[in-house]
Amino acid sequence: MPSLQAIREERTTGWFQETLLKLPESSLSQFLGITDDEWEEMGVELNANTGSSDEMIYCYWFVVPDTTSEDILEKTRWCVGQTIDDIPVWLVEEDR
Repeated sequence: MPSLQAIREERTTGWFQETLLKLPESSLSQFLGITDDEWEEMGVELNANTGSSDEMIYCYWFVVPDTTSEDILEKTRWCVGQTIDDIPVWLVEEDR
């Protein structure tokens, strides 16, 4: 089954330009607003937030690595060292 595609419109000098984009296959990448390749490039370690009980995972989080490219930082408006949290459990489990 082919990957879904989306159309993004960009306004340039009063005209709209349509660009066909391939959506990431990973729900996690879609949630974060990056491509699957960019996610792999970042080499992020996802951490589980289990609260104080360590019995249940409430969400996932990661820290933006210092090796993250400027393109990704600009695209996401993240900063190196920033904690990205509240990533839903179902997104991570769906991609495993």
